[in-house]
Amino acid sequence: MTTPVIQAAHYFANHNTENMTPRMVPIPGFSAKWLGKTTSNRCKAICKLLKREQLALNDRHGEIRLRLLDTQHHNQPDLIVTQPWINGAPHDITHIIIVENKDTYQAIPTTEHAICIFGSGHAATRIKTLLPWITTTPHIIYWGDIDADGLEILSELRQTGIACDSILMDSTAYKTYEPYGTKLNTKKQPLKTRDPKPTPGLTQHERNLYEQLCTGKNTTYLRIEQERIPINDAMTILHNQHQWNTTHHK
Repeated sequence: MTTPVIQAAHYFANHNTENMTPRMVPIPGFSAKWLGKTTSNRCKAICKLLKREQLALNDRHGEIRLRLLDTQHHNQPDLIVTQPWINGAPHDITHIIIVENKDTYQAIPTTEHAICIFGSGHAATRIKTLLPWITTTPHIIYWGDIDADGLEILSELRQTGIACDSILMDSTAYKTYEPYGTKLNTKKQPLKTRDPKPTPGLTQHERNLYEQLCTGKNTTYLRIEQERIPINDAMTILHNQHQWNTTHHK
C-alpha cells in the first residue's frame, strides 16, 4: 500500500511547484495543511525519497498588522506589513504598544504620535525584521496575557533587540485581576503546569511571576487573558507612567 509520503513524493517528482507555498500544492486527496512548513518532517522525508536538498517551495511571508492611532488616521484601515518597511516609514512616532490579542488591539483609543501593533502571540518576534525603524522609537510597551506563554513572548521579543517595558504583566497585576483568571485553554481543556524555560529577556520580577505561573505555586489560575483587563486601566498606566497623550483618556 502506498503511503501518503510516497504519494506526495510522486507528485513532486512530476509537477513544478516553484513559487508555491506548501499549502498551495494541489496534491489530490491531501489537506492544504498536510505538508506543514518547508522545514517539516514530511517535507524532509519527501526530499529524502527524491534525493533533493529541498523542495521548490516557499513558506508564506510572515506579517505584522498595525494601527496608526493618531486622530487623522485612527478610522483608516489597518496596515499589514509582509516585507521590511524601510522606505516611507513614519518619522513622528514616539510611542508604540504591542499587544497580544485582537480585542485589545482594536480597543486601544486614539493617541497622537502612536502606533498599536497586533503581536499575535509568538509572531511578535518578527516585528524588528519587518519594522526595522522601531528600535529608534523612544517609548515601546509590550502588553500580553498574564501567563507563562505571554511572559515567554515578552522575553523573546526583547531578545530580538527591541527594548521595551511591559505593563500589567507583574505580580501586582496578577493579584488585582486574579478574579478574571481561567483554568482552561482555548480548547476548553485544563491548563497544565510545566517546567520553566530559560527567559533571558525577563526582569527578575517578571521571571518570578513566570516561574509561579509555570509551576502553579501560590496561584489560583495559570492564565489571566489580556482582554479581560479593562482597557481604561491600561490607558491610565500608559498615561501616568509612560507619557501617552491619549485623546479619549478617562
